[in-house]
Amino acid sequence: MCFITLYRILLQRSYQFKDNSIKVKNNMKFYCTTDGYIDQNGGEKGFCMGRKRFKEIIQENHEQPMLIQKEIFTNNLQQYQADTERNDDVTVIGFEISSE
Repeated sequence: MCFITLYRILLQRSYQFKDNSIKVKNNMKFYCTTDGYIDQNGGEKGFCMGRKRFKEIIQENHEQPMLIQKEIFTNNLQQYQADTERNDDVTVIGFEISSE
């Protein structure tokens, strides 16, 4: 399911947001993205990139430095999108907790 579809489903419901706390550890990494990355069409069949591919990129590259990961995310999106028109803005934020 693409995030756009999920977003529309949530709009139809009365959704309650709540505060959550998590315990962080040194070197823990976090990734956030807009639906533009996930919903970008492309590939052989013109389907959206999807959460599965997004997670695979993270799993395969999370040990790389963040600057390298930036290039990996950008290159993966460009290769997947190919000649397909960009259909939304794209934002990916990654950060690492460090005690330094």
